[in-house]
Amino acid sequence: MKRSPTNQLTLDVQNYLFGKRIFSWRQNTQGRIGPSGKLIPASKKGVPDILGCYQGHFFGVEIKREKELLSQEQQGFVRSVYLSGGKVFVCRGFDAFRKEFEMWQRNPSPFCSW
Repeated sequence: MKRSPTNQLTLDVQNYLFGKRIFSWRQNTQGRIGPSGKLIPASKKGVPDILGCYQGHFFGVEIKREKELLSQEQQGFVRSVYLSGGKVFVCRGFDAFRKEFEMWQRNPSPFCSW
């Protein structure tokens, strides 16, 4: 089965982080169907698709299509992370993400780039 470009990009980022032995995971932000058959929403809106920690620094990776914008909830989450000293990458392509992540690894800082 062929993956969507967004799902493939998410998998590429996860494999890259795993290959570098960086603690990270895919965060389910869709919620789930409960025993009664009703949707149980995710506990927090705006959470990035991938979360992780590098040398004590929290980071998130939000996967977006080329022209897709962050929602208000995502913008709020990003601001909260930056104010707490973490970093959120908005990933629209693997090569650009890899380059930005490797630059951040040299000097993990919360400066906003979106």
